[in-house]
Amino acid sequence: MEPLTLVLDSIDNPTAEESPTDAILAAFETNVVDVLRRYLRNEGSSEDSLNLTGAAKAIIYLLPEPQEPRGYSTELDIFWQLCIETAEQTPHYHICQVNLGDAFLSTACTNYAALNCDISAAAQWILNAGQHIFSAILVPPDEEQGWVIAKERWTLFRWRHWKRKLAAAEIEENLMQETRQLAKRSIIPMGALEASIRTLVLEMKFLATVQLLVAAAEAAFTWQNVKIGGGGGFVPGIVFHPTAKGVAYARTDIGGLYRLNKDDSWTAVTDVITDHDNWHNWGVDALALDPQNENVVYAAVGMYTNDWDPKPGSIIRSSDKGATWKTTNLPFKVGGNMPGRGMGERLAVDPANSKILYFGARSGNGLWKSTDGGATFTKVSSFTAVGTFIPDPNDVGGYNGDKQGLAFVTFDSTSGITGGATKRIFVGTADNTTASVYVSEDAGATWNPVKGQPGTYFPHKCILQPKEKALYLTYSDGTGPYDGTLGAVYRYDISAGTWKDITPVSGGDLYFGFGGLGVDMQKPGTIVVASLNSWWPDAQLFRSTDSGATWSKIWTWANYPDMNLNYELTTSKAPWIKTGFIDTDTKDLGWMIEALVIDPLDSDHWLYSTGLTVFGGHDLTKWDTAQKVSIQSLADGIEEFSVQDLASPPGGSELLAAVGDDSGFTFKDAASLKTAPNTPWMNPIWSTSLSVDYAGASVKNAVRIGNSAGSQQVAVSSDGGASWNVHPGADTNMNGGTVAYSAKGDTIVWSTGTNGVQRSQNQGSFSAVSSLPSGAVVASDKQNNTVFYGGSAASFYVSTDTGASFSKAGSLGGATAVRDIAAHPTKAGDVWVSTDAGIFHSTNYGSSFKQVSTALKNTYQIALGRGSGTTWNVYAFGTGSAGAKLYGSADDGASWTDIQGSQGFGAIDSCRLAGSGNTAGQVYVGTNGRGVLYASGELKKRSMTFKA
Repeated sequence: MEPLTLVLDSIDNPTAEESPTDAILAAFETNVVDVLRRYLRNEGSSEDSLNLTGAAKAIIYLLPEPQEPRGYSTELDIFWQLCIETAEQTPHYHICQVNLGDAFLSTACTNYAALNCDISAAAQWILNAGQHIFSAILVPPDEEQGWVIAKERWTLFRWRHWKRKLAAAEIEENLMQETRQLAKRSIIPMGALEASIRTLVLEMKFLATVQLLVAAAEAAFTWQNVKIGGGGGFVPGIVFHPTAKGVAYARTDIGGLYRLNKDDSWTAVTDVITDHDNWHNWGVDALALDPQNENVVYAAVGMYTNDWDPKPGSIIRSSDKGATWKTTNLPFKVGGNMPGRGMGERLAVDPANSKILYFGARSGNGLWKSTDGGATFTKVSSFTAVGTFIPDPNDVGGYNGDKQGLAFVTFDSTSGITGGATKRIFVGTADNTTASVYVSEDAGATWNPVKGQPGTYFPHKCILQPKEKALYLTYSDGTGPYDGTLGAVYRYDISAGTWKDITPVSGGDLYFGFGGLGVDMQKPGTIVVASLNSWWPDAQLFRSTDSGATWSKIWTWANYPDMNLNYELTTSKAPWIKTGFIDTDTKDLGWMIEALVIDPLDSDHWLYSTGLTVFGGHDLTKWDTAQKVSIQSLADGIEEFSVQDLASPPGGSELLAAVGDDSGFTFKDAASLKTAPNTPWMNPIWSTSLSVDYAGASVKNAVRIGNSAGSQQVAVSSDGGASWNVHPGADTNMNGGTVAYSAKGDTIVWSTGTNGVQRSQNQGSFSAVSSLPSGAVVASDKQNNTVFYGGSAASFYVSTDTGASFSKAGSLGGATAVRDIAAHPTKAGDVWVSTDAGIFHSTNYGSSFKQVSTALKNTYQIALGRGSGTTWNVYAFGTGSAGAKLYGSADDGASWTDIQGSQGFGAIDSCRLAGSGNTAGQVYVGTNGRGVLYASGELKKRSMTFKA
């Protein structure tokens, strides 16, 4: 049988005013069916289907809005499409159209027309990097149907991927010349590819799907957060702009940078620079604002200074409040999630010269300076202190085994200017046995220790009060953010050169260090400091209005254990904080308080952050009069949750989200995704829930797993996750890992993190499953109650006796690592496996597998979600045409679309994934530091199967 090339020469010969419509596309599919049937009948074929693309090697491609003025020809019989990708940050595709005509039969090809048009993001999966094979259109359209099967004249050529950056207006002439030469070399007279055609026929013979790679415009997926609210993680630093009221930014340790909005909500601004290859950009170790321009913001980004983070850090800068960023790579690492991350700020802009910045590095790298607005940095050789403290010298290469480095950079705006720069600069270091505060009186040319300074503790914060011409500093005996058993607060009179200990408490009342420090710029002498850390009964805040001579506390003891509270705390924007934590713990005010700031232009507006949320309010001065301050959770928009697992049961709760540090949350329906939950998962309320699953045939039943040692770490729900109970058969010595729930909810298979694979039936005790390797990935068939699946290394396992025993099943080709297993929500025996070699699919309980496509490689999480009508979409993280991203498929994995777009999810191997079981086209992504994001959209079905 001859190979088939289905050709779309034009769409009903569109005029310049017409463009493809849904009706035309529908007609296209209808005519394809008719042409195939006629062809099969004429050939007498017994095959019931054919692959039009020759194993996806010929592409039928629609140009968006073809128009004659842009180079599209509606008169010639044939055309050839050459696609060129630019190297711009946002991909654009320029199409060079070559009209071949009769010249095709010779090597002469001189008629070129260039057009410049953007192709929708949904089309880009066709135009992936590397080499592409396109088909030539060699025959006129069929007069009756408008579509033609070309059986005699057919060819291929390879088009290499261009990395040249093209001008937006037109294709450069030298590139056009290269295009001409390549076309001349590539176009081969008919007859030369006869052997190749025969090969393709063999490839096509047993394929059952017709590929229609039609790139029509699709609506882009727009991502937004599921609203958990309240922050959910540690915010080490907050900075207000010194001259623009209400302008502030907050830096997180694993969730990037946020900008404060006028309604007290926050907007994430660094997602766009935090893709798979740059996941470390969500670790923000320092933050600085340009005092002369409220639109300019800088941050030092990088997650770890040890081998956990393979890349060096960067200084990022924005001139539009974080809408876009430029990056300056540093020759060393930055530790946004390392010990001491609450110190600061380590980065500062000279108030007299916006081109000058200083950055205090970690790991013994010293002080660095930029004189071009952060475009480049050079080391300040005259500053020799490096901050030598190492939390645990024995932890070589570990989390606590690195030098803490420099702690802060503070300019003295009252010192005058020399050489266009501020004269006096203070720099703090992480040292407690030598000097830890240094000063330059000549704009950074020379440095000396500040005389008379305390030398017992580590400096954490240093803020200038210019009207007093004084520095305020907080100290702790640890570098934070978890430690701190002693500390001090000092005031340094710059003019007099004298230090004064103004620590609020002493003796037995001093059992913590000091971190957060807010200085009121409108009211000289007014400051607020926070304990670091008072783990019991609660954090303590102190306020002074006389430069530290006297202090008042935000709470005092009444008749023990009762407390007098000089505040009213509300969490209406994140009610789960109160019901889940404040009502069950004495620590209302929080812990790990390193960031505490007062708006320089508004004495009532203050913010402070904890290990859980951001608190604050708008009546701080009432502390001095009414002795009653209103404190609110003001972290709306900050979603810093580390998501461990997700599930969306069809016909059940819309979303179950297991998270780190904050237990987990249930979202009853689609509407609830936009409202912060009233409660987290409770009874039990673990710090972290690692895994969650539901019973496919009884979706109100769910199970979750925790990772706390010393208590039972299995909980079950019978009302869709609204309430939970401890599983009575759970042992206190087992925790962690992943869990699978049988279809009817009577059997749990638990791949623990401590005791191998375990199994429990009917809430009985757990027993070991020796036939499945320790650490295996586990899943349940969602409709067959007796079937469980497992994966370990290169092997896939199946149990048909409710998880009592497992045996190896079908081969996964060349895969060496099973990463995830997803059972079809409504089809028994239908199971998908994600591996290092791509995605494999079985419809017979894993007895045999077929690799669905080679378009996605090195895949991680995989999930199925409701598609249009009765269909189900497949979603997967992997490496495809658009890079390491999230892709979706509406045709069982035959073709894939990049649905992530420019949204950053961090490292894809750290993400969790769930397709909605209830909302068509909706998909959820759990990130390690940016909470749960979701989007919905229609995935075009790009394949059809026809029967003769």
